[in-house]
Amino acid sequence: MSVLTGVEFIVGDQARRKGLSFSIERSPDVPAELRGDALRLEQILLNLVSNSVKFTSTGTVSITIRVAATDHESVTLEFRIADTGIGLSDEQIGRLFQAFSQADSSTTRQYGGTGLGLAICKRLVQAMRGKIWAEGRLGEGSLFAFTAAFGRVPIATAMPQTLSEAPIAPAGPAIADVMAGLKGAHILVVEDNEFNQQVIAELLEQAGVTVALAGTGQDALRQLGGEARFDAVLMDVQMPDMDGYEATRAIRAMPGSEQLVVIAITANATKEDRERCLAAGMTDFQPKPIDPQALYRTLSRWLVR
Repeated sequence: MSVLTGVEFIVGDQARRKGLSFSIERSPDVPAELRGDALRLEQILLNLVSNSVKFTSTGTVSITIRVAATDHESVTLEFRIADTGIGLSDEQIGRLFQAFSQADSSTTRQYGGTGLGLAICKRLVQAMRGKIWAEGRLGEGSLFAFTAAFGRVPIATAMPQTLSEAPIAPAGPAIADVMAGLKGAHILVVEDNEFNQQVIAELLEQAGVTVALAGTGQDALRQLGGEARFDAVLMDVQMPDMDGYEATRAIRAMPGSEQLVVIAITANATKEDRERCLAAGMTDFQPKPIDPQALYRTLSRWLVR
């Protein structure tokens, strides 16, 4: 499924349920096929567009895409996400992309969220040889924009459509329905890399999931042995001290956790790795880098709410 179609399925439906007008416009000179990191681009767009929907009560949310620069081998695109929401002050804009910072505490209390997604977006954009910025005025909406570089696809080469808006129907339920089914779930994310923690947490929070984070296997066992109750655990396999396999075996030995959903998250996606995860007592397997739609569908398969 193309990136824009995925964003439309996931966030467009959320916007329309709030009574907002949602649109995606692509300049005619934007190539239909480009070579690049589709998952990284989707994560950026989902984060920025979800924020716009969250902070807009009436009016519109729109995505526009144009060519910012081009040469023989690459195309740099500019993505602009505009809304008619609460807007931003100059002071807020100045610290938006700092880690662990949101516009202000009152915004956090009213709308929820940590603001970590914007710092994550900045890192992802930089990895795509681009830049990100924001504009706006209080009470007059906001604009988030970023650039990203992509490789050209030779005419004779058949490549997946990275940016196509073709209405490709997904297998199974619409992704918006899948996400709606996850709302209210409590999930523990066990991951020793803080950046990966926040990427996964932001994706889950977009589906209405309550997220807790653990940086080690020991921390995960402590939280699972406490008063909090979880519907599932996303378990990184490669962690120091206690890896995901050992942590999962320990979870299975805990009274009442024999049937807890434990999904492995790992960059090693061979058949042998999958079999090892299942042998350790894990319920399912989610490869890295995380594909948002695949993650939602995997969780939905096990969390019937």
